[in-house]
Amino acid sequence: MLRKISFLCYLLVLLVVATPAFASELTPITITDLEGNEVSTEDFLGEEYLIFEVWTTWCPSCVVSMNDFQDNLELFQENEIKIIAISLDDRVSTVNNFVENNEIEFTVLHDPRSRTAMQWNVRAIPAVFLVAPDGELLLRKEGYAGFDSFWEEITGEIEKHRATNTGENEKETENQAMGSFELEVVELDTEFFQGFVEFLLLLQKSTVDKQVHL
Repeated sequence: MLRKISFLCYLLVLLVVATPAFASELTPITITDLEGNEVSTEDFLGEEYLIFEVWTTWCPSCVVSMNDFQDNLELFQENEIKIIAISLDDRVSTVNNFVENNEIEFTVLHDPRSRTAMQWNVRAIPAVFLVAPDGELLLRKEGYAGFDSFWEEITGEIEKHRATNTGENEKETENQAMGSFELEVVELDTEFFQGFVEFLLLLQKSTVDKQVHL
């Protein structure tokens, strides 16, 4: 109960303080897994898109979202999306019991000091952060209104990110091709100039030879 009151007081303070500008990347935070081993949130960056969900076992919406994520885990995996759920519960045993009873198979971490909530400016739970493989923060979403709308929103953001990256890669390839073309032109001009100089030298030599014979 004390833990709940502390977190609610923290949220109240955030509502009173002016809203900060959200960064384009999440601040890396070191917390623990359910066995007590230290884990950094940036350790998960790689090939997949990441969903960090900040939650607690006493939050009804969090419980619903966690179970929805588990029920649709194959869908996440098929779309190369990895889920990392970060519990703010005080006791790790509480989290372990929840994970076991609900047969949660995705990654669950423990943050009893609410570092994640403070560093990531969480105002309500569950709070979801969608992160691209390169670390870019694509979406932050607080609250949960059901899986269908949630899935539509995150996949929309992922599609936009992939389309942007594809366009940038094509532009980079085009720039590289133009750079290669310019280099070939310069090389051709250099060869032409060298041949022209040699021609002038030969012409000059021929002129000199004629003058000597005269």
